[in-house]
Amino acid sequence: KKNQLHQLSQSALILTALGCLAVFFILLLAIIFDITERWIPNDLIFWAGLTILPAQFSGLQFVVLRFKGYAALYAILSFFDLVATAGFSWVFIIINNAGPVGAFQGIFSAKIIVCLIAWFYTFHGSICWIPWAQLRLWMLKLLKYGVPSLPAVIINWVHGAGNKVLLGLMLTLQDVAIAGFALKVA
Repeated sequence: KKNQLHQLSQSALILTALGCLAVFFILLLAIIFDITERWIPNDLIFWAGLTILPAQFSGLQFVVLRFKGYAALYAILSFFDLVATAGFSWVFIIINNAGPVGAFQGIFSAKIIVCLIAWFYTFHGSICWIPWAQLRLWMLKLLKYGVPSLPAVIINWVHGAGNKVLLGLMLTLQDVAIAGFALKVA
């Protein structure tokens, strides 16, 4: 629906931001009330929550890039995302000795850079005033399409983030860095 890309992308942007803020708020409450400190350190939860918005936003930008026909840019940014995530994670885990938190700091740093680069090809200049009724209609269409796949997406995110946490609790920092890089490449 190329002629309706503005409404679709803005609706998806609003839903993505609302969903990420809700998850971050829940994780923040878990930190404030010390719900998970017995199992997972609060700084890990904080950085995992902080990576949600840029990770989801960059994923949304990748979809918009494909819809707009920027296949080559999509491939280049995907590869850059891989290299930057691995590089930043290596710096934070090994050089800064941050451990498992460093993996999330690396993901966060790489995703922020990818989001800033992709912004000029995805949402820059395309965000304009769209009547609320029209946006609401598009958000409902997106929710009808996306809600059935939500459990699989959440499980995939927990699995991806959980691997780093579990590895960090059982292995050395070097092992976590090597495993994180290998998982990212795979």
